[in-house]
Amino acid sequence: MPIQVPSFRPYELEEQVGAKVKDLLPSQRAFIFAPERFSGISGGFGSGKSFAAVLKGAILSAAIPGNVGALLCYRGTDVEKRLVPLFMEEVCPPAWIKTYNKNKKIVVLKNRSIITFDHIKDRTSAAGAGTGTGRIGSNWGWFGVDQAEEIVNEHWNALCSRLRLPRAPKKFGFCTLNPAGRDWLWEKFFQKVLPWPKGPDGQAMPIDGKFFQVMRQAKNTLGVCVNSEENRISNGGFVEDAYFDSMLETYGIQWVERFVWGQFDDFKGKMFPDFSGGLVDYNDASVHVIDDFPIPRNWSLVGGIDVGGDSPWAVVPVYADEQGNLIVTNGFHGRTGRVSEVVQWIKRNLPWNERRTTFVLDPENKVATVELSDLGIYANPAIKDINPGLLRMEGYIHVQRYRQLPHWYETTQPAVKYEKFRTKGSPKLFVFKSANVTRKELDICKWDPEKVDKMYKTSTARFDAVEALRYVIMTKPEPSKIGEDLGDKWLNLEKYDRGAAEEWRALDRKRALKRGAKNNALSDMDREDEVHSIRGEEDFPHKKESFDWSDE
Repeated sequence: MPIQVPSFRPYELEEQVGAKVKDLLPSQRAFIFAPERFSGISGGFGSGKSFAAVLKGAILSAAIPGNVGALLCYRGTDVEKRLVPLFMEEVCPPAWIKTYNKNKKIVVLKNRSIITFDHIKDRTSAAGAGTGTGRIGSNWGWFGVDQAEEIVNEHWNALCSRLRLPRAPKKFGFCTLNPAGRDWLWEKFFQKVLPWPKGPDGQAMPIDGKFFQVMRQAKNTLGVCVNSEENRISNGGFVEDAYFDSMLETYGIQWVERFVWGQFDDFKGKMFPDFSGGLVDYNDASVHVIDDFPIPRNWSLVGGIDVGGDSPWAVVPVYADEQGNLIVTNGFHGRTGRVSEVVQWIKRNLPWNERRTTFVLDPENKVATVELSDLGIYANPAIKDINPGLLRMEGYIHVQRYRQLPHWYETTQPAVKYEKFRTKGSPKLFVFKSANVTRKELDICKWDPEKVDKMYKTSTARFDAVEALRYVIMTKPEPSKIGEDLGDKWLNLEKYDRGAAEEWRALDRKRALKRGAKNNALSDMDREDEVHSIRGEEDFPHKKESFDWSDE
């Protein structure tokens, strides 16, 4: 029997979620009301899959009094940023909720159903060793995992083993995901998915009038594969067409097929096909590769640092112009065991102690972070998420047909180059001709043919400059301000003694960092006081019933 939406008095289930159920996309309806015990909904960005999963959990809890369920992400921060706001602000009618323990992230409905919000990462115990699920809970009637591509099959199996709540007449395990190639989720739910037919303009077309596919490749198992364009307003959805038009323009075809059309093909071949470094003949270089020119003083700089030692260091300077384009200049690349050698290069070649400059560094290398700071180079921890970083890089490197070349391109580049590219669109990332290592790595980096969605690397074929560039792009560099006052009070001194001016700037920078650390510490104390002040006010409301959340 499909999941029913019963008349649920006195909480008026039909009346209160009626509008939400009525307005569901066809793919969401197929997923939410599926009778299968296990189900997964896969789609690209903006497809509405997270909303569908949260609503499915809410309906299961409302329809079965005393049910116990869990909404899960791999990371705790994602639970707080995505699932909790989605449930509390968009999905669950306030009239259903009896209590909400904000600290423990537990909702109790008026029909005694309980919904927990939790994460899978770092949940370890003897019972859950190796799976990261030992302390999440037990005896569920249902669970839902958002972005299941971030977990492994062992996590899923451990979660399924907890579907054992006696009073739930039927148990459900379900998930949402962005396609991640031919992985375990594809094997479990989506092996039967078909490629979308292409129209004359190369765009994906619906199959039998539908922008989603439903497949049942095993008993009690359902997969719903969604083309995100189902959610266009022009197709009856809820997201403006301009959002999808922008994605189709911003990314190359491999990324569009996966993150818009929801396909499961593995990434293959060259990682950035639009980029050509002109390594053999400079005249064959793509629009990205530009002749060096003086960088304006108002352009902000983010320096990406990939720490070396036995492997090469990579310091990749990236400037942002007033339009948000990124310009990669020549950096430091080489093996050295002396951090001082890297710092000397930075201080000789970059405006390292100016307000417009920041550095980002692999946060796992604590020793290098300390040594760099001791020598005056203070670096922020980099965001290391690999595929999200590569996706963002693709958005900068892909040549967008309707984007104009930057305002500086005509005046800084040879006339023949400008004429060659001026009507062919533009990327948002450019690389100086002198940045030979970055040019080479962006040109030759490719997907590993033996490993799903992994960059090809060997002991000799490394891509440290690409890693450092990815760190920079994940900081989302802001466009530089036109005519910004740099507020550099040591400019006059620099005319007479550059070394002294740089030392004074370094001292100012160090003092500013200390003030920032002090302010952050005070803010942390304020937040801790706030936590203490609310602790105990939202206690778990069912203490008398002694629910046991441990794994027996």
